[in-house]
Amino acid sequence: MSMEVKNRKWLRLIVVAVVVAALWLSALAAPAAARGVWYGESYGQAGKSAVQVSGDRDSSSVGWRAQYFANRKLDGSPVLERRDPAIDFDWGDGSPDPAVPADNFSVRWKRTLGFTPGTYRFYASCDDGVRISVDGKRIVDAWQDQKLPNTRWGDITLAAGRHTVVVEYYDHGGKASAHVWWNLQQTFNGWEGRYYDNVRLAGGPVLIRDDAAIDFDWGEGGPVDWMPADSFSVVWTRRVDFAPNYYRFNVRSDDGVRVWLDERPLMDYWQPQEYAWHYVDGTYLEGSHTLKVEYFERAGGARVRFWWELSSVTPSPTSPPPAPVSSPGLPGPWQGEYFNSRDLTGSPTLVRTDATVDFNWGWDGPVPEMNRDDFSARWRGSFSFEAGQYRFTATVDDGVRLYVDDQLIIDAWYPARGIRTGYGTLSQGSHVVRVEYFERAQAAMVRVDWQRVGPAPIASPVRSQPVVCSGGPLRLDAWPVERTCTGGGWTAKIFVEGHGGDCRYTYTWERQVQGGPMAGPLTFELRSASRGIAIVGEAAVTSAGQTAVVGLRIRPPVDCR
Repeated sequence: MSMEVKNRKWLRLIVVAVVVAALWLSALAAPAAARGVWYGESYGQAGKSAVQVSGDRDSSSVGWRAQYFANRKLDGSPVLERRDPAIDFDWGDGSPDPAVPADNFSVRWKRTLGFTPGTYRFYASCDDGVRISVDGKRIVDAWQDQKLPNTRWGDITLAAGRHTVVVEYYDHGGKASAHVWWNLQQTFNGWEGRYYDNVRLAGGPVLIRDDAAIDFDWGEGGPVDWMPADSFSVVWTRRVDFAPNYYRFNVRSDDGVRVWLDERPLMDYWQPQEYAWHYVDGTYLEGSHTLKVEYFERAGGARVRFWWELSSVTPSPTSPPPAPVSSPGLPGPWQGEYFNSRDLTGSPTLVRTDATVDFNWGWDGPVPEMNRDDFSARWRGSFSFEAGQYRFTATVDDGVRLYVDDQLIIDAWYPARGIRTGYGTLSQGSHVVRVEYFERAQAAMVRVDWQRVGPAPIASPVRSQPVVCSGGPLRLDAWPVERTCTGGGWTAKIFVEGHGGDCRYTYTWERQVQGGPMAGPLTFELRSASRGIAIVGEAAVTSAGQTAVVGLRIRPPVDCR
């Protein structure tokens, strides 16, 4: 960093400059503050002194060096030079900048990055032409007029170390867009870590590597010496086989973090924080599941740790465990019905309005005239929800089921003590929640709550109008939409929808093609000959040389168990 300090009274120069510089130098770390001038005033016995501090941030390792030309051939001197954090633009009919024409312009992006050894596949989805070179070797050459959707790619094997990537692009007319990214073509033994030099996980990663664990303390530095020490982000993904049991997931981070389990949000603390500890307890898992951890560092120290353990294990940190965040207060009121049977049969012994579903009866019954054991209850309530994804939590001893608008969210109808969770996506408005509970013997308790954990997904099986595909990285949405009990077992209908790529999708289940190549989503049927046994497997989509996978565990309908 270069710095110039000016002052009318040189005798006070050092004192005033240190004070003002200490107050303002932090602005240099802000993502947009690559260059600027700041002004401060100090008052003392000799009166007011003015100090001007100018700084030039060393941005050689931050973003792409971009040169924009007012022609399609990269000729002459650029009309605009700047740093672009990512090559991920949709300019539409507009221009990258007022200095650049809306049509007939070109861009050259250049950057030197560190790579772990391996074969990399570089992708480009552009309107119009694009070329990609690595260390002077051309690996993508589509220097032609073209419209989206399209995805061009090329492979190159790189040794460990720094390599220079050059991307050249032109727009002839009409829409203008440029998207460039790459993937490491290998099987990861640990976590696939994708590192970005921005806090938004935007554009292509500047580093892809195999991380054995998510347990890092970078201090005031960055993940590698050529990445920024502040304003970076990471996403880790991994497929894990779990033995049947209840698990506690823990995360500590400075700054923001999000955790996903099978593409469903588990924890969301996407804000600056001082190595805070969060956890979710009582999650039942068995078999193979996909974990994803997203993290960003804004400024200062950078630390992140993620781990899991059995719910019965004392939490690892020595400090008292934090209380999981929940909605203020518990939902209510509820209309409650209580039965002197374990299966909600017969006429209710007691009907009343309960302010909340939050009871710990110990070894007693709800009221003296009811059984102490072998009783059940049903609560109904209508509640207002914002649109979004919700995590429903039931703390029980023994069995519980929870429905939203008659859709089963939590299904734990067996005698056991613990925390049960389920997820649902709700539209804005009023929804009916139904809770069913039974007590078999000894201690009896039940508590129900929920929390909004994320926005509603953009994707929907029903579309009112066609969606224009803009290319880009491939991803897959997949979930069961219908389950039916049959005479010889049960069936499940699975909805799948690809996004990105070249908009021609081939869908598979456990590597067996279900449909495609095709544009748009697909619904296909799976069959199980065994009642009571879940269907477990992977849905996948391929497009433009890319593959995206979602793991699913689909439980049979209640009447088939």
